[in-house]
Amino acid sequence: MTKIFLANDHFILRALDRAGITFPIGKQELLSRMGKMEIQVDYDKKQSVSGYMQNVDLDHFETKAQFFCALTGHHAVFKNAHPA
Repeated sequence: MTKIFLANDHFILRALDRAGITFPIGKQELLSRMGKMEIQVDYDKKQSVSGYMQNVDLDHFETKAQFFCALTGHHAVFKNAHPA
């Protein structure tokens, strides 16, 4: 049985709080304030926020929800997904 790490959002939320991030915010400002922070991304792996967000295409986030949708959309893995 494969274990799936689901705590990424928790660790991103904690990093946002520690950095005092409020929305709306641009991606570059967000990364300048918290890009070097390390977050837990798997059971045995940490990564910088800038590395974790490296391929997120949006340059501006109006809300925290939009920020999380961009992250989730980039990192979602759908195993055994079938096209509609």
